[in-house]
Amino acid sequence: MDKIPIKCTSCGQKFSVTESYIGRMVECGACDQKFKVEDSALVRQKKHYPGEKSESNAQIFAKSPDANPKKHQDVAFQTANYQNVSADHIQPPKPLKTLMIAIGAIAILFFIALFLLGGREGGMLKGLDNSKRLILASFIALAGSALILAGSRKKSKGLLASFILGGSLIAMPFLFPEVIDDTIAEQPNEIITVESKIEDENSYSVRLEKYKNGIGFGKIEASRIQLADPSALKAIVLRDSKIQDIDPILSYLENATEISSSPVTYTFGRELEGRPVTLITFISDTPLERVFDLTKKFGVPQEMNDIRTALKVIEVIVDRTTLLGQPSALTNDPNHRQYFDANYLELRSIDRNKQLNAAKRLETSADKGRQSDIATALANLINTRDHELSRQAISTLNQWTIPEYKTDQRVIDYAKKIAGTENMSRAVMNYLTDRDVPGSEEILSKQWASPKGHLIWANYLIKANKRGEKALIKALPNVDKNHYRSAITILRKIGTVKSISTINSVLSKANEEDKKYFKAVVDEIKSRQ
Repeated sequence: MDKIPIKCTSCGQKFSVTESYIGRMVECGACDQKFKVEDSALVRQKKHYPGEKSESNAQIFAKSPDANPKKHQDVAFQTANYQNVSADHIQPPKPLKTLMIAIGAIAILFFIALFLLGGREGGMLKGLDNSKRLILASFIALAGSALILAGSRKKSKGLLASFILGGSLIAMPFLFPEVIDDTIAEQPNEIITVESKIEDENSYSVRLEKYKNGIGFGKIEASRIQLADPSALKAIVLRDSKIQDIDPILSYLENATEISSSPVTYTFGRELEGRPVTLITFISDTPLERVFDLTKKFGVPQEMNDIRTALKVIEVIVDRTTLLGQPSALTNDPNHRQYFDANYLELRSIDRNKQLNAAKRLETSADKGRQSDIATALANLINTRDHELSRQAISTLNQWTIPEYKTDQRVIDYAKKIAGTENMSRAVMNYLTDRDVPGSEEILSKQWASPKGHLIWANYLIKANKRGEKALIKALPNVDKNHYRSAITILRKIGTVKSISTINSVLSKANEEDKKYFKAVVDEIKSRQ
């Protein structure tokens, strides 16, 4: 019987059935949808011509409805299991992973070669001690092995290669340790001949002359000859310094050491090991060991070997990171979480301008982060060689310190040295009076007794109250008559019975009008008791 093509009205799957199914219900073998074989399900066939293939195997998807559904049995399907295969094992290796392996292996091999050749005279590792060699080898071995492992498709092979290469590199410091030329290893039963001693002496002489010529030691010798105490001349050789580094270093040395004149610098024609150096000389009673420690602020001082010790010269490799300062994004933004850390580091810088600017910024700060550290750093800036910086440090310290920090002594020691001079400032007087610092009456007395002190400092005596009265009692018998009106004003506000005897002692020297005012002050004081 001829078959006709139909399609599922739900999923569109095509089938072929006999004409006897027209008008009957059928079930789609693809989606299990039941539909009636009628016009909507009929497929209009195209015309076929000789030579064309018109057969279709779609009938295998059709099934006839069965009046008795119980006859149908469930069909059990068996799940096919497939082995999981990573695409990385099939595809060629990625360029980035290949590059990682290459970089790691080359780095390790390069440093192995460096250990083999770099320890020779003039080599890159010459002078590098064994502990630093081991640290360098371990770091490169770890970094190179990590790159090899990260780039390997087969981790077992990558681990093996890393172990071999990295282990070889770590073994290098032990196989090729540092050889110190200046040290002769002690050998058992060694006989030191006269010739070897002469050779050693000649070697030292050559190195000494080479070093002296390199730094221009002639300037140091000439300066020391002229001094009554040659050891007072300090000489510092700066290596790896830039022109812009010299000014802050000189300023720091002037403030950190007691020098009688500004440091002198020599740059032209001086070099060590083919690299230019700068020679700095200055006269100071500060011991050479103390100067050596001070240079740690701006560099790495080299240990005093036989030559440097003989010449009394300090050699320093300048560390430029200590001179660059903190980023302005940190120091100028009070809301930044590193604001106080950055300004604290600026206070401890050797650059005087950075110290001054940091102190100015912190003076107006509402918050007080790292308060103890910053208060200590501010107190350390106070010195009699830089009054501007000292004034700013004290002004800021007045906003930051508390009694527990014990900064009062630093301020009062400075104030005693400048009391009665033009270097005294309101910042110092504010600190002493605001904090009622013990011993401040001596400074107040000297300041008020100075020629124009009665015009400038009277209000500070009033603010100091009892200490101000003590200062006035001490100064009043010895001041000129121009101070009397100022004394009268002060005593009217803070005077007590302790002042009466001092007032009576100066009445004989006062004019009639001043006597009248002094007696009025005495009456006012008595009335307050």
